[in-house]
Amino acid sequence: MRALLFDLDGVLYQSDRVIEGAIETLQWCERRKIPHLFVTNTSSKPRGALVERLSTMGLSVSAQQIFAPPIAARDYLAAHDATPLALFVREATREDFAGLEVLDDAANEGAGSVVIGDIGAAWNFATLNRAFRLLMAEPRPVLVALGMSRYAQGQRRSPVGRGAVHQSPRTRVRMRGGRHGQTRTRVLRCRGSQTRDVFGAGRDDRG
Repeated sequence: MRALLFDLDGVLYQSDRVIEGAIETLQWCERRKIPHLFVTNTSSKPRGALVERLSTMGLSVSAQQIFAPPIAARDYLAAHDATPLALFVREATREDFAGLEVLDDAANEGAGSVVIGDIGAAWNFATLNRAFRLLMAEPRPVLVALGMSRYAQGQRRSPVGRGAVHQSPRTRVRMRGGRHGQTRTRVLRCRGSQTRDVFGAGRDDRG
């Protein structure tokens, strides 16, 4: 084993409680100098907010160690020059797309990509209609969904997930999820490791 990938929610913490042994495990990685990253499907919070939350629980993690769907999407869109971006994400999450050209929120055409994230109750007819108009405009933009779930269960609600947004005809779709296999392979390549050398700790990890 040459590196470790940790999921966050359900592996290092549950709600606002650190899972027993999590802090000691990270300290062990630091002492052994084992490279490790943190992978999450969260698209409702930017990396900075995740770092702050982890810090309040006694978990020392840097923003550069966290790989989340908005970061995967930003890197992909930057590499493929798919700008300007039409962002359907929460206001705080926009900071993870800093440095890329963003389309005006009132525009109904001209997007190089349409990024769909978790915006909760902000989804309404007008918002969905704008996303549809952007996707139908020529040339066709890339549709990037920050996750694949059709719904997410919470304590008091089960909001519709990003994967439930139906794609328009001939729209190019790219899925960017924290534990997605292609995402994990990309993280490992960035760190100079191979999948056979890396152990992943996650609630639904398959290898």
